[in-house]
Amino acid sequence: MRVILSLVILFLLAFSCSKKDVQPTPAPPIPAPPPDIVVDNTWKCEVGGKLYQGSIDTSFYTLDTADLPRRDTNIYIIGSTADGRANIAMKMRINRTAKDWVRMGLGGDYMTFDTASTNVMTTLEGTIQVPFNTEAFTGKKLKGTFSGELRSYNARNEPITNAVTNGTISAELGKGSSAPKFMTVSVANSEVAGPIRSAVHRSNTLIIDGVAFSGGNTYQLQVRTGAAIKPGTYRSGDGNVGLLLTVPSIPTHYVSDSLGDLSVTIQSVEGNVVTGTISGRSYVIGTAGTTAETSGKFRCRVIDYVAASDRSNQWGFSLDNKGQPSFVTAGGNITSASITQGGGRYLLTLKGTSDNGSSVFYLKLASFRAFAPGTYPIASFTDSCYLSRPDVKFFNSNDKFYFRIDTLTSTRLVGAFYGDFVRSGLLYGGGTMQVVRKGIFRTDGQF
Repeated sequence: MRVILSLVILFLLAFSCSKKDVQPTPAPPIPAPPPDIVVDNTWKCEVGGKLYQGSIDTSFYTLDTADLPRRDTNIYIIGSTADGRANIAMKMRINRTAKDWVRMGLGGDYMTFDTASTNVMTTLEGTIQVPFNTEAFTGKKLKGTFSGELRSYNARNEPITNAVTNGTISAELGKGSSAPKFMTVSVANSEVAGPIRSAVHRSNTLIIDGVAFSGGNTYQLQVRTGAAIKPGTYRSGDGNVGLLLTVPSIPTHYVSDSLGDLSVTIQSVEGNVVTGTISGRSYVIGTAGTTAETSGKFRCRVIDYVAASDRSNQWGFSLDNKGQPSFVTAGGNITSASITQGGGRYLLTLKGTSDNGSSVFYLKLASFRAFAPGTYPIASFTDSCYLSRPDVKFFNSNDKFYFRIDTLTSTRLVGAFYGDFVRSGLLYGGGTMQVVRKGIFRTDGQF
C-alpha cells in the first residue's frame, strides 16, 4: 500500500512541475508605426503639358467595410490653384488591414480636373485612369505620385484624351486650407457629395456646378438672389431655385419653377463666401410626377463676385426645355421704360441691365391701338424680347411669344411675358428652343 501511495505522490509532483515549465505562446510583436514624414498640403501635375499646382483645400477618409477584405478605406483630396480657377479632386482606395496596406491603385480610384471651364476632365472606370502610387503613408500623412489620362469632350461632343504627368501629392488628412468649395445633396437617402467646380453670380443668379466623389454624378444649383447675394430663403415655386442631378450625363432629379418644391436658405454671405442649406423635394425624371425628399448644404467662394443694388424697377424670367432640363433663371434692373406714339402705332420699350452692366435686357412691342391691360403677341420683324449676356443669348421665337399687361397707369407698368425662347451663342441665330413661363417686369415712372 505504501508503495502505491508513494507512486501516486511522485506522479502528482512530476505533473505539477511539468505544468510550471510550459510557457504561453508569445503574442506576435506589434509592428512599429511608420516613420513620420513631412508634408506641406500641396499638389501639382501637368495636364496636356501645362503645369498646374496649388494647395490642398480639404482631405479626409472614410471606412468602406462593404468591400473587405480587399480594401477598407477611401481617401478624398480636394485642391485648387492660388487663383481658384483650376480645381482638382481625387479619390483613392486602400486596404490598411493587409500586408500591403500602403499600396493604392486597387480599383475605384477617381480623379477630376478642370480649369473653371464648362467641360470637366475625369477618369473613366476601367478605361481612362490615373493610378496613384504611394511614396510614404503614416495613416495620417500621405506622399504620393500619379499620372495617366483624363477624358473630356470638345464643342462637338467628341471625346478628347488629356495626358496627366508628373503628379505629386503631399497631404495631412483632416487638414488643409478649408477653401469653401464643397456641397452635399441627399436624395431619398442617397447622398451626392463632392467639390464645387465653379460658383458664379450671373444675371442675378448664384450658379453652383460640381461633381461627386463617385466620379459619375454631377450637380447644379441655381438661386436667383437679386443683384447682390443676400441671406434669406428662396423658393423654386417663385422661379428662384433650380436643381439638376445627373449620373453621369443622364438627368435623374430636377427642380424648376413648376417641377419639385425646393427651398434654399442662404445663411451667410461673407465677402464672396456663401453658405447655405437645401430642403424640400425634387422631381424624379422619367416618372409620372414622383418626387423625392431632398436636402443638402453648401459653402462656396463666388468667382469675380461684385455686389450691386436692386432697383424698384425689375425684370426677370425662368425657363426650361418644355418641362425638362436645363433650367435657367435670370433677372436684373429696368433702366428705362417708355410708351411713345408715331407712324400710326404705339410703341412700348423696356430697357434693362444685369451683371453690372455687361448684360442687356430689351423688350419692344408695337400696337395699332393704345396699350391697355391685356395680352399682345410678339410680331415678326417689328417686336423683340431678349437678354444678351457675354456667355449666351436668349431671345424670343417670333409668333410664339406673348406679352401681357396687368397694370398700366400714368406712373406704373406691371406685367409678364411668356412663350418660346431660343438659347443660342448668337443673337437671332440657331439654338436650343426653351420655354419662358414666368417672365415678369414692373416699373414705376411717368408714361
